[in-house]
Amino acid sequence: MKAKEKKPKKITVNLALQGGGAQGAFTWGVLDRLLEEKTIHIEGISGTSAGAMNAAALACGFIKGGHEGGRKNLYQFWRAISACTGALNPAQMWSAPFKNDFLGWSPSKLWMDSLSQILSPYQINPFNYSPLQEVLRKNIDFAALNNTKKIKLFVGATNVETNMLKVFHNDELCEEALLASACLPTISQAVKWKGRYYWDGGYIGNPVLEPLIYHCDSKDIIIVPINAICHKGVPKTPKEILNRLNEVTFNASLMREIRVLLHIQALSKHLSPENPYAEVRLHSIQNEEFMKSLGADSKFNTDWSFLSEVKSMGREAADKWIKKSYHIVGKETTMDLGLWRMDEV
Repeated sequence: MKAKEKKPKKITVNLALQGGGAQGAFTWGVLDRLLEEKTIHIEGISGTSAGAMNAAALACGFIKGGHEGGRKNLYQFWRAISACTGALNPAQMWSAPFKNDFLGWSPSKLWMDSLSQILSPYQINPFNYSPLQEVLRKNIDFAALNNTKKIKLFVGATNVETNMLKVFHNDELCEEALLASACLPTISQAVKWKGRYYWDGGYIGNPVLEPLIYHCDSKDIIIVPINAICHKGVPKTPKEILNRLNEVTFNASLMREIRVLLHIQALSKHLSPENPYAEVRLHSIQNEEFMKSLGADSKFNTDWSFLSEVKSMGREAADKWIKKSYHIVGKETTMDLGLWRMDEV
């Protein structure tokens, strides 16, 4: 008689989703695979830029249709992003021979880059038209996000005038919040919300972990990085330098927060047992080699074939993590913390 198969335990986790433009399709793939596991309950999500978009799309679908609803709405969101490629990235319309790694070498992309050095978004786009706003209006139900208790959302943005982090909670989520979280100042005008102006949250928290620690019961945080951490060799061409600078800049805040968390945990035996950092367990679903092969220019590539390829890599990474680490969640950290140290040893 065959032994009865042991059902996988139910786990509750929080998600921390990095921003990275079109490369956020990797996170879409990760979420799509995680949502196939009905035993995984997501309590809270912290997201920045594309990570915030993924969080909102997942939550809207989940509120109305559970796990499958989340998967469906994520698909619809990314389909909508690809459908308005020309509006989101005008240079891409004339870049067919320069996909993926070589998108930045297309004449139209080089022309747009040069133009951005001379004219600001306030001059190029004086009426502040945002095609992304239209995508959000059609695919994100903000009223549902504002009123739900099913999933906690935390969206990060950078206050332009104070250099402070703003974290939007469920009851504050709106078009402006998501647009602010993804506002690159060389491309878009600062987003105004309640008399204050915001840029991309990636400059301050990409994503920020603190809200998940203080406002969620689960102590397991799955981080989904987009920007490559390690890159051997010294960049020497202008494009290589800009690519590496992009990776360093958008990883810095998360690396610093992880470092602080580890220091606090090291001291936790001397602190109160109620210290919220003491029992935090970190996990990560990433593919360093694949992401660093893409280059910063691909963050603007919303071609459906590219998005689908990146999504499939995210699904693959999540599948490997589930097989290797699922059973450890709730017990110990599975993340390679050495990769995220900010200081040399």
